[in-house]
Amino acid sequence: MKLHVESLGTGPDLVLIHGWSMHGAVCLGLAERLAARFRVHVPDLPGHGRSRGEPLPRLAELAAGLADFFPGATHLCGWSLGAHVAMRWALDRPSSLRRVALISATPRFPAGGSWQAGSALGDLEAFARALHTDYHGTLDRFIALQAVGSPAPRQVIAAFRRRLAHAETPDRDALDVGLRILAETDLRSEVERLTLPSLLLHGEQDAVVPKAAAEWLAHMLPNGRLAIIPQAGHGPFVSHEAECAALLIEHLND
Repeated sequence: MKLHVESLGTGPDLVLIHGWSMHGAVCLGLAERLAARFRVHVPDLPGHGRSRGEPLPRLAELAAGLADFFPGATHLCGWSLGAHVAMRWALDRPSSLRRVALISATPRFPAGGSWQAGSALGDLEAFARALHTDYHGTLDRFIALQAVGSPAPRQVIAAFRRRLAHAETPDRDALDVGLRILAETDLRSEVERLTLPSLLLHGEQDAVVPKAAAEWLAHMLPNGRLAIIPQAGHGPFVSHEAECAALLIEHLND
């Protein structure tokens, strides 16, 4: 696996994994705050950002590939799709990590059957088609969802746009594989095996992944702790960057 990675800071190694259809720059503000305590690695996932041209594997292979790419990783943090990857990595390679953090996480993205805490994003396939035909316009609409519930929505939207200003369209295949990961992954029967100390950060007003999903995860994870960020949406690490960084530093330094 060939990846573009931004690394900054000194200390224990911490890997930050971005979400679907974006790239690592969305995490760089948080990474800069964490760099005083950690050696922070922010990859562009395969097929995204400056890792375009590299095929995005399915979830288990992706998690294994990242674990191999960062053999010295001590801590792991993933946002949204990145939280799926982080959970898979922690489940399959627990001895390689000390602590995990999950931002806007869910064990199963879509609703269905007895799972009522599914995403409020709607028709994922329609969203993917829109990304294919108008990536930047659709990304702008997705970014607007991050501001739901914020007392300063324009500032949140502007912060996301600054981080993603030079985003290239992800590879079409990468968008499709990422969509299938979101649509098909169901970790509900496995999360009790994730015994590493785990912090869940979740926006109180998340308009993509309901707060109930994080509450369920916090209840099921043997060493899980949930921190709800008031007046935050799906991207609390951008809208409430300082607060999230402080919570992460406290968790990862315990």
